[in-house]
Amino acid sequence: MYHNKKNLIKQIIEFRYEVITLKKSGRHLWTISIEILYYFAIPLGCTFLHFIYAKCTIVTRTIVHLALLIFCIYGSYYNIFSINNKQIIEEMYIIIKTNMKLAFFVFFSGSFLGIILFQMEKFDVLNNKLLKSFIFQQFLHVCSLLWMIYAYRSNSSGFQVLSRPGFLWTVFLFLLLISNSEVNLIKRYLENNNILQHFGKYSFGVYLFHPLVIFLFMKNEYIVHARKNLRTCELYGLILLISYVLGYLWYHLLEKQCINLANKMCRKLTE
Repeated sequence: MYHNKKNLIKQIIEFRYEVITLKKSGRHLWTISIEILYYFAIPLGCTFLHFIYAKCTIVTRTIVHLALLIFCIYGSYYNIFSINNKQIIEEMYIIIKTNMKLAFFVFFSGSFLGIILFQMEKFDVLNNKLLKSFIFQQFLHVCSLLWMIYAYRSNSSGFQVLSRPGFLWTVFLFLLLISNSEVNLIKRYLENNNILQHFGKYSFGVYLFHPLVIFLFMKNEYIVHARKNLRTCELYGLILLISYVLGYLWYHLLEKQCINLANKMCRKLTE
């Protein structure tokens, strides 16, 4: 018994070390390592774009934006990293290199969306006339509704399992961001729904703790015995409730404090 516990603790320590050193991903935290790696690439992209915006004409900038868009679409739909199904089955959620190949264009789609929105802010004609046009806003409303249905019903597998949905929902997010919430019912609902707002605020904590809650409900002998009288929907509801409470506590006890500290440091740096 003692040796089994010792080996288990050793395996946990080794696994945590591999995750921290970005050698492997782990379970539902598999995104953390590839996000960190992508963050290292962001300054390089920003430096390149800063040079383009400072030194090049508007024609050149437009060509660069079109090239980035084509690269984004092509990479989301075509297997440019040559990932095979065997790799996906054996290495997805485990090997960082494979995960980065699968998720890269999800990140890139979001980055490109940020670039486009940043550039759109500089065009007064676009912001003051076209985007404020009631007819154009109605057009965006219809487009966002149809695109939401299309993105929801689109199935992806293989190398597209992450990249294609990532691109499709990025387009949907773009349509919402340039829409007026007074016209676009989807955007108005998402902005004003209190339940979604609270889930969004506590989502990271819920994300962190829900596997632990599920594990306890499925593996702990006392809980397994106690939950025999629960129906499936009641069981799922209880798991969701406990995960939400843990996410709530995580946010108020730690996450919010870290956010306040980060904001304070940023204000100090800009003074």
